Amino acid sequence: MTKKELYKLNKLRSLPSETEWVEFKKAGNSYTFNKLGRYFSALGNEANLKGKPYGWLIFGVEDKTGKIIGTHYRPDRFKLDSLKSEIAGKTTNRITFTEIHELSLPEGWSYLPVSSECNIDADELFSPVIDKIEVVKAVANYEVYWPAMGIYTLSVLQPGLSYMIKLTEPATIVFPECSDQPAVAMSAEVP
Repeated sequence: MTKKELYKLNKLRSLPSETEWVEFKKAGNSYTFNKLGRYFSALGNEANLKGKPYGWLIFGVEDKTGKIIGTHYRPDRFKLDSLKSEIAGKTTNRITFTEIHELSLPEGWSYLPVSSECNIDADELFSPVIDKIEVVKAVANYEVYWPAMGIYTLSVLQPGLSYMIKLTEPATIVFPECSDQPAVAMSAEVP
């Protein structure tokens, strides 16, 4: 997911609640095509009536809290992208999605940008997934968070900076809320 896409997701999640043109769904392992079609139609119509360029149906987010929980619905990119042509084939004038966005943090090395406006305590951030972390290191200096070696020179992640993280398996990292900023999650493991 690009920075721009992440910003848009967080902006939608920061709304006080769902709207006529934004809907969050857990989706789980499946989501019926009929339900999907009804939401697709309703969100598109409501977005048009409200003067919005898009309607948003976002899977893997709790509708009441806006918390990212992940989903097993169409877990690989090919299956997710095929949804666009399936929808187009069953609608008048082949209406379809503009794009499908996903946020992932896979096993191995990844960039971990701090998309928060406040400093983040490393222990608070990483403790839920410490068993999946091999090492986290700052891009701009020598600070590291290395549980297996007991080295914790990286104690605070700073806003606007990037870090590298090496995971032993896919994991979800949830950034804590900062003042009135929403939490951010990155996930390749879809619960």
